[in-house]
Parts: sequence; C-alpha cells; structure tokens
Amino acid sequence: MATSLQSTRLSMLFRRLRIFLIFCSCFYTLLGQKDKPNIKFDNISIKDGLSQSSPNCIFQDSHGFLWIGTEDGLNKYDGYTFQVFKPEQGNINSISNPRILSIYEDSNGILWVGTNGGGLNMYDPASGLFYNFLHNADDTASLAGNIVYCIRGMEQQKLWIGTENGLSVIDLKTRKFLTESLVPVIKLIQNVPLMAIAGETNSMVWIGTEKGLYRYEANTNNLLLLQHNPADPRSLPNNSVTALLIDKNRGLWVGTGNGLAKKEDGSEVFTVYNRLPENSV
Repeated sequence: MATSLQSTRLSMLFRRLRIFLIFCSCFYTLLGQKDKPNIKFDNISIKDGLSQSSPNCIFQDSHGFLWIGTEDGLNKYDGYTFQVFKPEQGNINSISNPRILSIYEDSNGILWVGTNGGGLNMYDPASGLFYNFLHNADDTASLAGNIVYCIRGMEQQKLWIGTENGLSVIDLKTRKFLTESLVPVIKLIQNVPLMAIAGETNSMVWIGTEKGLYRYEANTNNLLLLQHNPADPRSLPNNSVTALLIDKNRGLWVGTGNGLAKKEDGSEVFTVYNRLPENSV
C-alpha cells in the first residue's frame, strides 16, 4: 500500500508547482499571443546548493525565507544561500525523513513539515530543533498515517493534516492530536489518501482525496462526496483530487488527474478545463 501511494506521489511531482503556470496559460491564451508578457525565469539547481532536483513543495514563511521540500532534504533559502536539513543519525531532534511533501507555518511562527514515510515534523526556528509525530496503531490519538500530503491551518488554533490513511487534527495549544469524539469528521474520512484541504473555518471545508472531493459542514456534521460522472460534463473531471484553491471571489479551483475544474460560489456544477498541455494538475 505504501509503495503504491509513494509511486502516486512521485507521479505528481511539480503538479502543485505548475498550478500558477497553468492559470497563466489559460488566461493568456484567452488574451491572444500578442498580449503575452515576456516572462523570464532564473534556474536554481543543485549547483547553487539545492539538495535535490525534484521539489515537491515550496513555502514562504513570515520572515520571507523560502522553504523547499525535495525528495532528499528540506531547504531553507534566503535568496543567496541554502541551509539543508536532513535526518542525522543519533539526533532525535533532526528531521525524521528527507522526502518532504508539505510545509506550513502556524500563527506562532512554528514550521510544520510533512514527510513521505516519516510522519509530521514540528520545527522551532528559535531552538533549531525538530520534533517528530508518528502514527501509532495502538493509539487512536496519534497521527493517522506517516505519509503527510497536506497541512492546513484552521480556526481555533487547529491544524488539519491529510495522510495516506485519512485526516488528523492537532491542537496547536496542547500539540496533541484530537480524537473523533472531538472532531467527528475524522471518523467520516478514514483509510483514504487525503491530498488537499481548502477552507479557513471549521464550518465549511473542502477535502480532496483519491476517491473524489468532499464538502464538510461542521454545523450539521454533513459530509457530501462529489465524484466524476461520465454522463455529466459539468461534474468533477476526475476523482483523484490533488490540489484545491479558494479564490478571492470564493470560487473553488480543483486540480485533478484529468484537468482543472472550477466551481463558482453558490453553484453546484463545475466548469472543466481539460485541454491543458498536461491534464494532470
């Protein structure tokens, strides 16, 4: 199971990093070739200090530093040089796994790092120490799985964490995982890879999985699953949901294994963009 999930993740390398470019591609195609700006990129590679050439995620913290998660190390970039974090033998306060899948900074300036097989890491910039959280099959109040695909900050000092076995929720005040008795949605989404989370309040949350897109309403504890319907061109284009974004107009953008989809606020149907250069988003 883990090997299959890891292969799935590897096949999705750069997908999230390409979302911005895909949006630009769609937009400027509509404008026409003559209106395209001359966009230039600087290439940053291993020769510049990057630990490995396959970035899975990029995050900018509140101090302006770029954190780049790769298949071989977590990189902190100040615009000039890299500081690389990898597991250190015998050091329990080093990062647990070099394969980085997700990064998030909480309101206290603590960095949370999801890995591919090494669980969840908490990094305290003040001390320079990592603290590791792992799945324990004998403890229902532990991390749901050791492959952490996504991390999302929510209201009331909570982090929602997507793993290969479903959802975990950690209380930032106590730094302990909450059980399904306190967060009922945990029980509703189990044993399914949870790839993306969108929403800033606990009242309405969108959850992307390998089985489709879930809409969770905390007030009623209602969980609705939206899936691809071959007979309906306005349905989700694919059940593998790998990326989610809520825009300034409350529209929901959904990256899938077969193109990009958008659901307008208040609408129950999708506009599908699956004529992209590569349909896996």
